[in-house]
Order: sequence, then structure tokens, then C-alpha cells
Amino acid sequence: MTEQDNLDSRENRQNPESPDNASASERPARAPRLRAERMQKIPAHLEGCAALEKLCFREPWSAHSLELLCTDGIGVGFLCTGSIPPGGGQGVVAYGGMMVAVDEGQITNIAVHPGCRRKGYGQAVLTALIRYAKSAHLASVTLEVRPSNQAALALYRHSGFSEVGRRKNFYTKPTEDAPVSYTHLTLPTCAAYGWVLLRIHRTSDRRNRSVIRHTDCLQRDKP
Repeated sequence: MTEQDNLDSRENRQNPESPDNASASERPARAPRLRAERMQKIPAHLEGCAALEKLCFREPWSAHSLELLCTDGIGVGFLCTGSIPPGGGQGVVAYGGMMVAVDEGQITNIAVHPGCRRKGYGQAVLTALIRYAKSAHLASVTLEVRPSNQAALALYRHSGFSEVGRRKNFYTKPTEDAPVSYTHLTLPTCAAYGWVLLRIHRTSDRRNRSVIRHTDCLQRDKP
């Protein structure tokens, strides 16, 4: 320890207002860790998420479309509630959804109220979706994101996603490619049963965002 460290230490002991000498009750409390809750097919959740869609996207999903995220075997959603700026009323401030087909998850929506961004809500929703995917033993999770959305790209990279390809002119208003990001969770559950040919078709919701629907799953022998 240097002489300056000794002086600083003595000064802190002599100064009752030093942060190091503050009692536990006087120290600033840590912000509570955000946790997302499971989205349910109830008006408060569906209407709250639909309102957030209208606020965040040019071509939002309807409350009826959002019911898919509350349907077992098709999709799952998580949301965070809090004080909605500027009025301060309680409501949905962030939500995310994922469609599920066999052992793959496709994150379709993540939205955070503009007044609540950079506060950890997006991370809380994404963490909940990944945690669900692991508990459901999904092999992988994919998503698309606008390349101009740098905040979202940083969030996904931080959570373990990496770009594996691009969908040309996937987004409209304005037109942009869609980098396809992928994270591997477990070994594919179909590996032990031979090759599985999964044909899926992509249907465009009102903002040209992808919805995965399982249409056919054919099993054939390994070559």
C-alpha cells in the first residue's frame, strides 16, 4: 500500500460522510433485476402488446395475431410491465415472441417502449425466450433483424447470436436485407432418428415479418 493509499484510508475513517463509511441503509440500493413474465391470452397482455406494436413498428401485429404467441405447441411470448412514459400508468413496456417448429425456435418480435429503452427490458425478454428454448430442449433459435438497428444487433451478439446468412430485401418501408442470426442450444433431437426433411413456408404478416409454420415433416433413411 502506498503512502497516498494510507492517507486516503485515514481520511475515510475520519470523514463520516465518506461513501465507504455509510451504513447499509444509507447506501444507494441496487436496481432490481428485471424479469419477464409469460405472456397469456388475456386482454391486458394482448392489448398491451398490440399497443406496443403500433408504437414501435410501421406495420404492427394485431392482438389476434399475437394470440399465436400464447398457443401451446405454436408459440410463446414473454413481457415486462412497468411505468409507461410520459403519463406513468402501468402497462406493457416490452415483449418478445417466438414461434416453435419441431426442435427449432424463431424469434419473431421483440419490442421495447421508446421511453424505456436502454434499461434492460430487451435483455430481460430475450433472456426469458432463450431460457424457455433451453427448457423445451430446442436445438437452435434464429431471428432476423434490420442491419440499421445497431442496438438490437449489439443485444443479440451479446446474447450469443451470430450472423449465418441474409434474406435479400426482406424488410420494407424502407427496404433492407435481413441478417439471419443463429444460436445453437443443444444437439438436434432428430439426429438419432435419421434425416428429417422439414418443409416450412413463410407467411408475411402485415409488416412483412416472418411467421414460421410447420407444414410437413418427412423422415427418410440416412444415406
